[in-house]
Amino acid sequence: MVAGKLIRTGDTICVTGANGYIGGHIVEQLLKQGYNVRCIVRDVANEEKYAYLKNFANHDRMEFVEGKIGNYENAVKGCDGVIHVASPYVYSAPDPQKDIVDPAIEGVKSLLDAAFKEPSIKRVVLTSSGGAIFRFPVEEGHTFTPDDWNTTSSLTNNPYFYSKKLAEEAGWNLWKANKDKVDFAVVNPVLVLGPLQNNKLNASQTIIRKIFLGESITIQQGNVAVTDVRDVAAAHIIALEHPDAVGKRLICSSATVTWKILAAEMKKQFPDWPVYTEPITEQPTFKMDTSLLQKMGMNSFRSFESMVHDMVDSWIRFGLVSKQ
Repeated sequence: MVAGKLIRTGDTICVTGANGYIGGHIVEQLLKQGYNVRCIVRDVANEEKYAYLKNFANHDRMEFVEGKIGNYENAVKGCDGVIHVASPYVYSAPDPQKDIVDPAIEGVKSLLDAAFKEPSIKRVVLTSSGGAIFRFPVEEGHTFTPDDWNTTSSLTNNPYFYSKKLAEEAGWNLWKANKDKVDFAVVNPVLVLGPLQNNKLNASQTIIRKIFLGESITIQQGNVAVTDVRDVAAAHIIALEHPDAVGKRLICSSATVTWKILAAEMKKQFPDWPVYTEPITEQPTFKMDTSLLQKMGMNSFRSFESMVHDMVDSWIRFGLVSKQ
């Protein structure tokens, strides 16, 4: 039985969705800390999608293996830990059940089933979401904790949040029936900002980019909790290494703002760009409880100002925005 054994530098960690926004930062930090990293990608032959990872320091400690839903057993073979990041990240689809919800759930089940069969694996960390925690409308002054679960999303009301909730629930249920085989922890990041590592925009940054370029004629109402992608990566490594993380949901959030405040911050830092702004008429009304993550070593989070700056700066560096 390997449950309870600690992950240590030099171990081999496989990361699903390794070429994605969060996955890439996790890979980079694992390499910096001396881990061997097995990057699981959907199509090894499509090197263009993951080539940027080869620019990281210590890239000689990295390998690329193909893995997908229903076929993770060979991908995780011989690994000491798994970080499961891969999941559909789209807010809408022609068939939300088929295109968003089912792949999210089946991905978690398939990955855990493979991990349970692999004797070398000590711990699995699942990337969930604040979307599995939030419920709307939010009571004034409410603080979301790991005990909160999304009770308001559905196939017709934010199917992405719905998929994250159901996928995480599936993970917990499977692990509770197999606790003797591996340790399990979950990271729940909120809206992730911060720098890109390549020229690929995810769903949320695509929306924010439209505000930055003045292409949106309205700004979403309400509050949004934000966090830096580099802090999200660090949270995953804490979840992987810390003995107290087993069986826990770790909320990763550094600030709560409004969408109008986000727009105003972009305009403040990049005044020469045509950022669409509206008067700030509301203030944040909820908070996120990050005390578990802080107790395990996340002593501070990057500031809202720095994550906005570094996000937009990366758009400019990769040619994803133009004033013309």
